[in-house]
Amino acid sequence: MTMQAMMKMPMPMSGAMNGLPMQAMMPMMPMMMCTMTMKMSAGKTECEFKPAQGMDKADFQGSCEMIEMMVQAGMPLAFQAGNMCMIGVSAASPAGTPMMMPMMMAVMPSMMCTVKFDKKPDMMLCQMAPGQGMNMDAFNGCCKLMEKMMQLGMPMMVTCNGSPVMSCTV
Repeated sequence: MTMQAMMKMPMPMSGAMNGLPMQAMMPMMPMMMCTMTMKMSAGKTECEFKPAQGMDKADFQGSCEMIEMMVQAGMPLAFQAGNMCMIGVSAASPAGTPMMMPMMMAVMPSMMCTVKFDKKPDMMLCQMAPGQGMNMDAFNGCCKLMEKMMQLGMPMMVTCNGSPVMSCTV
């Protein structure tokens, strides 16, 4: 079945996640477009999120606050580019074990990381560090791969608890 055909299929919201590609869900969800730059340093990666051209700064701030609140409440945050997925949980969460991610995550190679946010007036800084038992080299490799994917024009989807909240490009 083609992507166009899937987009036209009626999809009840309750069963929206049952096996359809992420892209098929997009038209239903409010989405914030933003640009993101990654800086890797010893022990962590810093991501700067800024609103994309034409995006309202107040809406962007609202989205960032919502993401931060969800992560603080223990909901996992997934950064997904192509078939790579990094699952971030709050650095403050006790065991660092996220709730169940949607089933589609199970088929992707995924990395666990902890995330910490720092909001500024016109951007959000997200610090990511390797999760419990995760190798630093593997973490850096994953970050570099995602950055390269974005440089090649592949958007990165940021989803929280299974709902897409942001689409990022470099």
